[in-house]
Parts: sequence; C-alpha cells; structure tokens
Amino acid sequence: MRRDPPDTQFFIDLHELNREFLALIRHPQAAEDSWQQLGLDAGIAHAVRRLKPQELEFAAGVPGLLAEFATLPSLSAVADDPAPTAMPAWLDAARVFAAALLTYLWQLSRRDELASALCVGLDDARRRELQGIHFREIQRGAATAAGQLRARYGRHPRLWPQLLQAARSREPQLREFCRLDLIALGLSGAAPPAEPHQRERRTGF
Repeated sequence: MRRDPPDTQFFIDLHELNREFLALIRHPQAAEDSWQQLGLDAGIAHAVRRLKPQELEFAAGVPGLLAEFATLPSLSAVADDPAPTAMPAWLDAARVFAAALLTYLWQLSRRDELASALCVGLDDARRRELQGIHFREIQRGAATAAGQLRARYGRHPRLWPQLLQAARSREPQLREFCRLDLIALGLSGAAPPAEPHQRERRTGF
C-alpha cells in the first residue's frame, strides 16, 4: 500500500468527485428535503447555488473530500434510499454519485493509506472494512448507497461557511487557510456538530 504523499492524479479524481457533489447540491430538483438528507443546512445549500463558476472550481479543488457516508452502506439487499419525498431526478443523481463514491473509496482504501486518512477521512476501522469487501459486494452496496450520503463536516460550525467565504474571496491568504484547515480537520478527525444557535447563523450566506 502506498504511503507517499498523494500524487497529481489523486487530486484530479478528488476535484472531480467534489465537483459532482456540489452539482448534486445545486441540482435543479434539489430542495430542503434533499439538503436535509445530505446533512446540510438550507442556507449553506442556497449559498452553494449562488456560487459563480470560478468560485465553484475553488470549492471543488480543496484538498479534501466534501462528501462522505454517514455509515458505510449496507451490503445486504435492504435499500438505504433517501426519503421518498425527494424528487425522482435528484434521487437518480444521488444514486449515481453515491455508487461512484463508494467504488472510489473501496479502491482508495486498498492502495493509499495516507490519502485515505488525510484527504478523505477514512479511519482505520472503515478502511479495514472496505478492504475486506469483494467487488461483487461493492456492486450490491453501491445500488443502495444514496441514503447514507452526507456532506462531509456538514454540521461543523465553521468548515462550510469558511469554504464559501474563501470561494467568493480573491484573498490568497484566506483561501490557503481554508485549504489547510480542511487538512487539519482530516488529521484530527474533529467534526463536532454545530449547536442549534450556530446553525441558525449560517442561513445568511
């Protein structure tokens, strides 16, 4: 298993996954129930929708995955689908993305321990669980993974507001701080849920 620093291709793949996850948040049929399913406040989601193309590219290009699974999707035949109130086209998009993300995490867990921890947030237990899964089980789990899909650090009191602020800013120091902070959170595993009054403040973005 490679333990060298992540290579260029790793960050290209990460950028693409983040871009697709932001597109899921901005999907034309995404609404409050969709964002709630993803563990993301509506105010933050609306702010993501207002980002300009260059701002979206910055957000997608941070050195950490913006999506995760609340728990690794069930590999049984029991579906983990989102609530049926979500619009069909959004559900389809969520299922496609979740399947791609689960396959990516499975592959990464087997080849790159450092990147799994530093940029993606897989702890030892999750990494070992993924490593022990056969590809046919991944296929079965991927079909029902959308119900466990979440915004990574979606309830953190600082990460997403800071990401939006840095995306809209042209200040290099602020942007670099945002990138470093995401890595620091990945190293520490610290993602405390926001208190209710903190979540209220985020709706102004």
